[in-house]
Amino acid sequence: MNIKLQKIFLKYQHKIRGIRDVKVFPRLIVSFVILIILPLIITFTFYIAIVNRAMVDRTGSMMVQNLQQVADNLQNKNFTLENEMIQLSRVKLLQYVLKNYQSLDTGELYEVKQEMHQFVAGQMSYLNQTSHITLYTLDYQPIVAYGGMNKKYKLDEAELKKIIEKTKKSTQRTLFNITKDEGHLIISIGIKDDKSKKIFGYMLVRLDETYFSQMYRYLYLKEHETTFIIDKQNVIISGVSRFGEIGDTFLGANLAKDIMRSNESKDSSFITTIDHKKYLCSYALIKNMDMYIVSLIPKIYLYEEVYSFWTSTLIVYIITLILAIIMAYMIAKSISNPLQKLTLAMNQVKSGDLSATHIDPYRDEIGMVYNNFNEMVLQLKEQLITIQKTEKQKRKMELKALQAQISPHFLVNTLNSIKCLIALQNMPNIEELISALMNLVYQAMSKGDDMITLEQEIQFVKNYITIQRYRYFDKFDVVYDLDEQLLNYKVPRLLLQPIIENAIIHGLAPKEGTGLIKVRLRDEKGDIKVTVMDNGVGIPEEKIPDILKGGQRHRSKSAFTSIGVSNIDSRIKLIYGEKYGVDISSTPHLYTIVEINIPKM
Repeated sequence: MNIKLQKIFLKYQHKIRGIRDVKVFPRLIVSFVILIILPLIITFTFYIAIVNRAMVDRTGSMMVQNLQQVADNLQNKNFTLENEMIQLSRVKLLQYVLKNYQSLDTGELYEVKQEMHQFVAGQMSYLNQTSHITLYTLDYQPIVAYGGMNKKYKLDEAELKKIIEKTKKSTQRTLFNITKDEGHLIISIGIKDDKSKKIFGYMLVRLDETYFSQMYRYLYLKEHETTFIIDKQNVIISGVSRFGEIGDTFLGANLAKDIMRSNESKDSSFITTIDHKKYLCSYALIKNMDMYIVSLIPKIYLYEEVYSFWTSTLIVYIITLILAIIMAYMIAKSISNPLQKLTLAMNQVKSGDLSATHIDPYRDEIGMVYNNFNEMVLQLKEQLITIQKTEKQKRKMELKALQAQISPHFLVNTLNSIKCLIALQNMPNIEELISALMNLVYQAMSKGDDMITLEQEIQFVKNYITIQRYRYFDKFDVVYDLDEQLLNYKVPRLLLQPIIENAIIHGLAPKEGTGLIKVRLRDEKGDIKVTVMDNGVGIPEEKIPDILKGGQRHRSKSAFTSIGVSNIDSRIKLIYGEKYGVDISSTPHLYTIVEINIPKM
């Protein structure tokens, strides 16, 4: 605000104080009419007058240049990959496996596959984007040259035959195929005999989508722009958007057909309609792949650059509204100042500071809001203290109720009798199982202090794992990596067993083959960190917050306790504070890591 405006404000400041006696709503109406309606009409009129076709042409030309550069880079990259595939297809080791596949016994085939896998991994420079390389005999027998069991193709027999038949008939060096295999791109090549030039096998290389996306993900893109790659059949090859996923047909329009029609007129940028909306479409042809890299920008957002021409509009805006702004500023200030102070107090309460109060001397609606706010904060403070006490008592009662459901002495005495009978019958495995169950039940249900040492908790986990080993027939192994200096520190009872149980039931039980659980205990920055890792089926990322909040309440009927991860997290926070608790990270089909942070006690 300039000096003249400041003088006017000071001159009328004492008059503005009296405006606070007027109701808030009429003041807001006056401010809205002066500051919003009139400027909106003027600026919108100028906005419509300035927009023109030149803006569309300039943006389209810029995008075509960027896309053409990416297309050229992809062409060069593909040429290099094709050369590597051709060289790989001529390797005698791979040709030997294909020609003698039927005559090799299991041992010889295993050794040759291992040698072939190591050779391919050392030769291919594109393996960081290649998830699988498979050889196929003429009768479609697969031979994995690179890639593990977790990277199998999801191709049905019909689709595989279709790819191989197209490869057999193709005159190109390699053939690109977009498949139903999660939208992956498969490059196929026929392997020919050096003398007869006849095909005696095929090689299929599956590429991740990053083969394309890494070439344009760092490209400067306009806001609201969508960039992707499609083929001439209108199938999305790379890039995920609201127009479809990888491997799907482009939604809303036959964009490939529109591009080919525009290409005939040698126009690399045009306006198209998709789902009743106008878009600026810019594209570039990836020549040796018969694909297009495409950029779509909603036409409405192209006009955002017109704002740079608003200098002339601002002159008219200032001349028209300067007098109205002075009065509106004074009126709005009398409303905004107390509201800003109230907002600041509310933000303090939101952050947990319940001592935030403010006294407003006026008796209008804002003053009444201040008084109600102060009363609300006081009541909230009292209720919060009451709730905290109630929750702590409730947690203690829940744990006691779980422990009191069955008399531990009764179960232990009964199991001990069974153990003696088993010992007489010379059944050591069952005796070990009963001993572990006795210790587990006694430790879990015995009454006393809710805090036990980490050594006792680890022993409790070991007894539980002994039982689960028999139940799942050694389906998993357990590795302990423990800092023995931390074993005498106390922790809440039943801290680790529910985590181990989740790892076995939900992580390793559904997994094919043998799994691994690793329990790690470390001193980290003066606190205790307990880490439980398993290589089971994992947890989808979107489900982890729900698990920590207690949203998944359906426990397995075969579970030892009904204590969930959210219960453990809540108990830790109640005992030690919000700084501590449980954290989960997971990658589906690879691993799950649960970290528990607690202080030394």
